[in-house]
Amino acid sequence: MGKYSYYDQNEDVIFVDASGLVSEIALIDEVFDEVIALATSLPHKVYLVTNWKEIKFDNASIEHYTTRLTGLLEVTRGIVRYGATNTTARVVVRTASIKHQMPSNFYPSKEAALEAIREGNI
Repeated sequence: MGKYSYYDQNEDVIFVDASGLVSEIALIDEVFDEVIALATSLPHKVYLVTNWKEIKFDNASIEHYTTRLTGLLEVTRGIVRYGATNTTARVVVRTASIKHQMPSNFYPSKEAALEAIREGNI
């Protein structure tokens, strides 16, 4: 189990708790490096289920997040987010999602996010 993430064998997903973080470049690198290391240690690709409650971005980190997303998408099946309360964070994710031609996948709760994965609605 990492500082921000862990693999849940029962759900077959990686949970990432980024709630309340201020996403500066060094922190983005730390979280992404941890998650990529965990994802590549698994025998198959899984979804990331990420808690985005009260995440904040500083201006310098927005482009960096979008750039780092490429590496994360290469080692996972996709990203499912829940709990996003910050409008700027939602816009950052939506913009990055469009750039990477992927859905932004925001759900109101962790259970709703997992249900979408279970039902194949991602």
